[in-house]
Amino acid sequence: MDNQYPKRQRMASKNVTDKQLVPKEVEKATSFGDELGGTEIVDIFVGPQQKHFKVHKKLLCKKVPYFHKMFLGGFKEAIEHTARLPDDDPDVFDLFLDWLYRGDLHPADMSKQPPASSPVPKLIELYGFAEKICMNDLIDYTMTSIITRSRHDKVMPRLSSIKLAYQVTSPGSPLRSWISRCYLYSLLNGSTTTHAATLDGFSNAMSSSNDLQKDVLRLIYFGDAKTRASKAPVYENPCLYHMHGKGEICPCGKEAQ
Repeated sequence: MDNQYPKRQRMASKNVTDKQLVPKEVEKATSFGDELGGTEIVDIFVGPQQKHFKVHKKLLCKKVPYFHKMFLGGFKEAIEHTARLPDDDPDVFDLFLDWLYRGDLHPADMSKQPPASSPVPKLIELYGFAEKICMNDLIDYTMTSIITRSRHDKVMPRLSSIKLAYQVTSPGSPLRSWISRCYLYSLLNGSTTTHAATLDGFSNAMSSSNDLQKDVLRLIYFGDAKTRASKAPVYENPCLYHMHGKGEICPCGKEAQ
């Protein structure tokens, strides 16, 4: 099926909010029941195995312009009330629905699993999905979840997670900015992950992405690498890597500094 919808991309401006992208005719619901829109459901099949999800159409279209165009536009999905996302991960889409219906991801309490089974890789994939559907609020929630979970576990992202971040995000992504700092910190200070990285591991990660090479070299070239690496990125303020502007209310509940 031809993809007739927006490609993965970052918002052109941090000052553009998700609300501004939702057509005016989609009015704000007065209650959660109204927001669900009754019993009108769309069927979405995700992944190569086409896992089936049933989602309330009004809620989905109200909150996500990407799906508003899909199900309320002139495409066959609008006629059939069905969409297929073969390139996406069902587990990641499930996390997206968790955010869609609950309104947030509860970053500090997302999982009580040990670091060995960290949810960070799936959160990185969710970040990539949020970029694909152009949802700044979800991008910011997910960024906060990645940082707070890493901070809770007191570990830096594994090299496999760093490579994954560059595979699922676009150039200029705030996640890339943060995770390239994680790479540099681990390289200069010794990896603090549960699986110590080797020199070959760092080399392989670097060679896997030209963009990672450029981002790390930029950190070194335009500043004192040792100074930049003096504080572990997992202890930084997540708002530094959010899409919302300075002074705007953070979707995670705080005013941006």
